Amino acid sequence: MQGLYRGTKKVAVDYFESTLKDKIDFKNSIFSTKDSVFVENESSYITTCISKDKFQVVQIPKDEPRFFVFPSPSASDDDTHYITFIDDIIKYNLYKTQPELDLSYYAIKISRDAELYIEDEFTGNLMEKIKESLPMRETGQATRVLIDKRMPENFQNVLKKALDVTHMDVILGGTYHNFKDFFSFPNPTDKNLYFKELPPIDHPVTSKYDSMFEAIDTKDQLMHYPYQSFEPVIKLLEEAADDPNVTTIKMTLYRVAEESRLNNAIAKAAKNRKESHHFY
Repeated sequence: MQGLYRGTKKVAVDYFESTLKDKIDFKNSIFSTKDSVFVENESSYITTCISKDKFQVVQIPKDEPRFFVFPSPSASDDDTHYITFIDDIIKYNLYKTQPELDLSYYAIKISRDAELYIEDEFTGNLMEKIKESLPMRETGQATRVLIDKRMPENFQNVLKKALDVTHMDVILGGTYHNFKDFFSFPNPTDKNLYFKELPPIDHPVTSKYDSMFEAIDTKDQLMHYPYQSFEPVIKLLEEAADDPNVTTIKMTLYRVAEESRLNNAIAKAAKNRKESHHFY
């Protein structure tokens, strides 16, 4: 937060007080060095050593944009923009609330074991066993701890004990984590700073048929994603859900959206009493 134009710090304080403060659980952010600490899978946190027997762990709000755009320094200056991680705004305000302490905050992020541990997959209802195992991904054993490489070794040891990990699980990283958030990096200008959008093209064969079954009857059809539209696959499943000649649908699906025509077609197939076997 240093080196920015006059008024930036006030804006940072105002944004913190009005938006961020109520979304951070400060009451439960202070821990003893003897405590065990749970942090959410793949979430961004900052942490600091308060004293020899206390430390703090603060989660970066997930329901707020990761970046904050400061107002332009002057009404006549449309080409100068200041953008920061909200991590820095939180750090600055934490410094202000504890000015008597010489604190340094460090980023941490945990990845947890996502393996599905099913003792016996050959007896009982496998789908129910998978359903019961899925929530355990969010609370499984930490398998990787990404931390700011500037963190002192003695504080690293405190965190490893609190998080129940060993030095083999620790990876030294940078000041900021979860770079996937850069996909939503703001553009405060009126300039087009993006690559031209390339919409997927229609399949040269299936697009000429009203029915996907008819297109497949002519010969096997090869799809090229993401260059071609995914519509033929969705259309095929929607047709299959309604077709009385279809008795069984089997698919492997990966990262399906919550609101999805594929999901709707699968649900419709089940309502139409078709056997549906899907692995997500």
